[in-house]
Amino acid sequence: RVRIVNAELAFTSEAIERAASEIRANVKRHGELQIPELRDALGTSRKFLIPLLDYFDRSGLTIRQGARRILR
Repeated sequence: RVRIVNAELAFTSEAIERAASEIRANVKRHGELQIPELRDALGTSRKFLIPLLDYFDRSGLTIRQGARRILR
């Protein structure tokens, strides 16, 4: 199964679930999302990570507060 992140980007359901798990663990460790650490954990670049984070904001996992993201 594939999940559409935006008009140009889609990920497998497994990749989305792994990213969600990494986001939860990252926020639990730091109190807010540390994007460089998450990028390294997922082995991706900001080019793909930022649209993915926007997807999680829209889906309700995270909320963006200025320059930071926390779990909703």
